[in-house]
Amino acid sequence: MKPLLRDGGVIFGSTILGEGVRHNPLAKQLIQIYNAKGIFSNLSDRQSDLEAGLEADFDEHTIHIVGSIALFSARKRMARTGASRGVSVETPLRDRKEPRQSRHLRL
Repeated sequence: MKPLLRDGGVIFGSTILGEGVRHNPLAKQLIQIYNAKGIFSNLSDRQSDLEAGLEADFDEHTIHIVGSIALFSARKRMARTGASRGVSVETPLRDRKEPRQSRHLRL
């Protein structure tokens, strides 16, 4: 997904973790059924794997665990145009002249 994001673009989503979280009995049964039918493939999904994947592909990321759900977002940094390494010359959103357009990525 990273190649499809513009500089400063954000991707976000959620996933049901299969390992490392507690599932109530109904959730356990539904996860088993959905995985057996091929609807889900999350039996071995762990927060650490999600974290590693986001770290590998994005400049910044956050993960919040709510019950057995991982809510995540990841951001591709704005391109740096300064000659000095580590110097960011991004224009804050409030100072931009052009209107920001909302773009939704459909998968």
